[in-house]
Amino acid sequence: MTTSKILLVGIAPIDRQALVSVLIPDQTMVTGVDSTSAALDAIDQDPPHLIITAVHWPDASYTYPGFELCRRLRSHPKTSLIPILFFDPAADVETRIKSHAVGADNFFRYPIASLESLKLIEVYAKRGQNLERMIKNFRSEVHRPVKLVQQAIQAVASLDDLPLTPAEKRVFQGVAQGLSNRLIADQFAISPRTVQTHITSILRKLKLNNRAQIVRFAFEGGYVSGATERDPRVAPLLCTGQNFGNAYHTRVSDDQTQMPTL
Repeated sequence: MTTSKILLVGIAPIDRQALVSVLIPDQTMVTGVDSTSAALDAIDQDPPHLIITAVHWPDASYTYPGFELCRRLRSHPKTSLIPILFFDPAADVETRIKSHAVGADNFFRYPIASLESLKLIEVYAKRGQNLERMIKNFRSEVHRPVKLVQQAIQAVASLDDLPLTPAEKRVFQGVAQGLSNRLIADQFAISPRTVQTHITSILRKLKLNNRAQIVRFAFEGGYVSGATERDPRVAPLLCTGQNFGNAYHTRVSDDQTQMPTL
């Protein structure tokens, strides 16, 4: 079972101790901080599955440090989806409404170690764990085409006999793997326009007319790993027929390929 990481911010020591005493040690890891800066540092180093924050605590920079913390976390892509609960036994209706306005997932007033509180914490901590798992899976899928290029470079015929520069050979591999200009650019830290310039040069040097012919040339010449033929992202590119070039261009259009940043 995955351990739930819970960060307490500005929570009074007596409430913090009460909560830790009733949580299962093997299933939860609770960290407590007492300032906005300490909270931001802790979240940056190891994002928690759940944040429980007070509305008020001594902080010379902000009148309502809890609201400011929530607002800043919601404005950053890396932390915008982390579940945030506000805890304040003395809060009035206006304060609770404002907590939701700045992006809180929920607000509770009852004793922090009560059954109601524990159930609320359990639900939102699990939601944070599921979110972390989804992001990891998504990143793995997004970067999978890039890994295919890296694997192919290590397992294909030598490109030394091709009249291409080192940079053009790298772009040649990317095109052969069915990647768009944007993905190739991200892999080799160059601009999509530079990638297109290399492709134009490759077509001229190899006496080819389009990207589809580069793909076929690469497979027929053994410059692409056969293992990629079994990959669903590359297999469609091995089709034959008069419309092959048009189908390929549609599939790898830069307008349809984006790499989200998390």
